[in-house]
Amino acid sequence: MNQDNILYKKKIIAIGDSMVQGLSLSDADNQTWLSKIAKRNGMDHKNYGLNGVALSYNDVFDGECLKEDSVIARYQNLDNDADYIIVYVGTNDIHNSIPLGETDSADITTFYGALNVLCKGLLEKHPYGKIGFITPYSPGYDNLPSRIAPDYINAIIMVCNKYNIPVFDNSKNGGIYWLDNSQTEAYTFGDETHLNENGMEYVSFKYEQFIKEL
Repeated sequence: MNQDNILYKKKIIAIGDSMVQGLSLSDADNQTWLSKIAKRNGMDHKNYGLNGVALSYNDVFDGECLKEDSVIARYQNLDNDADYIIVYVGTNDIHNSIPLGETDSADITTFYGALNVLCKGLLEKHPYGKIGFITPYSPGYDNLPSRIAPDYINAIIMVCNKYNIPVFDNSKNGGIYWLDNSQTEAYTFGDETHLNENGMEYVSFKYEQFIKEL
């Protein structure tokens, strides 16, 4: 292991939905993009992903998880000593049509409000940590019109820009074209949303480079 590597022996944590936890991967602790990045770089890591959760604290959410499981409800429980804090949210807010709300809102039942509170809260909780967000992909989401997703993706980018938090935009840089059968067969579970282990391996190198530049 190259000890000149900026990530070497650092601690990385990630919070989000199934795109973090790994959905139905048979060995999620070793097969997610987070675990792969950590293993390659000799990092300590902790996965706070939870399948099915949204960012916002909203009863509109119709998944198995309660609003108390949402990212905005759990981020204060993140380890304080992490060197890198990665947030991957939005997929289930899109799927459940969580209200976007007002851009400067602090109403955590809306997407903008939850983003504002989360960004501010993470900066206060992790003043020495390097924070980064990863956006959802644009198409898919159980056949919802693809035009819906960009509104939420743009919200993530806009709010993170306000708080000077870097963003990896999967809708432009994720490298997977979800409408191409050959790619979805190679990298996904075929449900228009979730990555299989090959997909996790593929995106892990993209996210690793992003994390190194935080």
